[in-house]
Amino acid sequence: MRLIITVQGGTKPFIFNVERIEELVIGRFDPETGWSPDIDLQEYTALEKGVSRRHATITRRGDTLYLVDLGSPNGTFLNEVLLFPHQPRLLRDGDTIRVGRLILEVKLASPPQTAPSE
Repeated sequence: MRLIITVQGGTKPFIFNVERIEELVIGRFDPETGWSPDIDLQEYTALEKGVSRRHATITRRGDTLYLVDLGSPNGTFLNEVLLFPHQPRLLRDGDTIRVGRLILEVKLASPPQTAPSE
């Protein structure tokens, strides 16, 4: 199973193998330390749109994904519902995540099937 996160209006998705996810950080590049989050929204004018450097995480427990706000000043919204900081919320296919004024679209998909060799 793959997790595909796309910034609304963007063309380059972030793609992850769900089985390999422990924690994915959503945020923006830190020029002081050189640290980049797993889902780096810097190129989408994240600072101007209210995205924190460490805004939220996506974590996996078993086969289930959760979204967690990290206490960001502008909040994290799941399907336009404000999350309480540090309280995991179930993440599903088709959900939208809003961090600052950026909207992320969530898709869970099976990997493409390869044709058997002849």
